[in-house]
Amino acid sequence: MNEMDSILVVDDNVMITTNLCKLFRKAGWTTGSANDVESAFLEAKELQPDVVLLDLRVPRECDGLEAIEPILERSPDTCLIVFTGYGSVPATVEAMHLGAWNFIEKRNDDFGNLLDLVSISLERKRERDKLAKLAAYEREQRARIKSTLNLSNGIAHDFKNRLADCGYAVSLALALDPPQEVSSRVKEVQAALRKLNESVDELRRLADVQRLEIEQVALGQVLELAVATIARRRELQGLTRLHVSLQLASSQITVQSSHDLLVKSFENILDNSSEAVGAKNGEISVKVIEQEDQVLVRFSDTGSGFDRAVLDRADLPFETTKGKANYGVGLAFVKEVIERSGGRLRYGNNTDRGAWVEACLPAWSSAEHIQSTIPLGAKQS
Repeated sequence: MNEMDSILVVDDNVMITTNLCKLFRKAGWTTGSANDVESAFLEAKELQPDVVLLDLRVPRECDGLEAIEPILERSPDTCLIVFTGYGSVPATVEAMHLGAWNFIEKRNDDFGNLLDLVSISLERKRERDKLAKLAAYEREQRARIKSTLNLSNGIAHDFKNRLADCGYAVSLALALDPPQEVSSRVKEVQAALRKLNESVDELRRLADVQRLEIEQVALGQVLELAVATIARRRELQGLTRLHVSLQLASSQITVQSSHDLLVKSFENILDNSSEAVGAKNGEISVKVIEQEDQVLVRFSDTGSGFDRAVLDRADLPFETTKGKANYGVGLAFVKEVIERSGGRLRYGNNTDRGAWVEACLPAWSSAEHIQSTIPLGAKQS
């Protein structure tokens, strides 16, 4: 029992309020009393009681029923119990509609039930307060996250503009045919700027995840788009063709997520695998497994794998497994998208070589098994 629990008794009979207050104090509760509605309003505002026991026949221009809403306006977190010797079904229904939590009739031999009802009301009040605090905490955290992401989005926008200026200056310098050594250094700066631009884009996408809207997403289509993007990227970089083995139950499999953000997520995973494999002839496999109401998408490659030194925190923003030239936003973005879709993300190193990443998403539908192999680096028809 909480020693701070308080009960306000409102009854026109002074002897009843006095004796009930004694009964409640004996039970360990703080009490207050009022013998008319105006005094009840003042007491409710001052005491902010956990429970109000209200007589329906309190003297005033209005009766107790008409006093329910004004009392709850002054003490909104209160559990109000209507207490009268003139109870009726219509009065009970009306009291509940007006905000009363329960209803009990005055009986000389029913103090045990009255104490039980007050105890239950106090417990309900505590549970309601606890839920309200949790909800308030969640709203506060969401507001903080939104504020942080808005700030990061603004910084990314500012940073992007400055990078564009630097990139333009470098391109102009290269166009003027500088000496070979200077040209080589300028190209290194250009490559670094390109990486910075990619990281800024990822940071802005990380902020966009907060606005993720759940929709029905065709998994096969998303994977094909992601594979095609990485294929074009490798082709532009002059890298060798790489094959992705894609296995899924059906092109009709759909999951719960955001189409555009899921495409970007799979692009990030495949891009990491492509970089890990590098220019050599390597392999990437994508296997889709249906598990009751979930769909597991497992990516695996034959590249260098995750750096064991950062393996346990590779999905945190600005952690990277690729060296100083990278900024480690990609996997954090993927994790945020998958979790906000109602799924989970796992990753690790294969026992022989390479790494694996598993994205488990809520399923929307399922069907039969098909298999296809798509060449990475080959032109898509």
